[in-house]
Amino acid sequence: MAQNLKTGRQLINFDLHSKNQLLVNPKLGAEEQKVLSELQYEFEREFGDENYILVASSGSSKKQNESVKLIALQINRILNSANRVNKYLKATSENNWGLALPSFHVAGIKIYARAYLIQSKVFQ
Repeated sequence: MAQNLKTGRQLINFDLHSKNQLLVNPKLGAEEQKVLSELQYEFEREFGDENYILVASSGSSKKQNESVKLIALQINRILNSANRVNKYLKATSENNWGLALPSFHVAGIKIYARAYLIQSKVFQ
């Protein structure tokens, strides 16, 4: 059951065989976005181009003496975590999720994963 969820400018696909997805803050400058794309390329050369959502770590910046970092999250592990939370909360499609964090943040992605699994709505 592949489903895409629109999240502002981002599109998250939770299909296990989808191509890797790089989620970035749209406010980042072109130079920082280019560095993240280069990191994605290098990551994919080593680990492949499927089943990952890549996000810039909080505080990543291309300022002097700082490095830009990517966090690689396996989609199946995101969904496993989301499933456990849904079961713990006994969440169903009748429940909705509120999103206070951006969709390019790890916690924001997990909210969308929870909603995806139970086919509920997310309100930003």
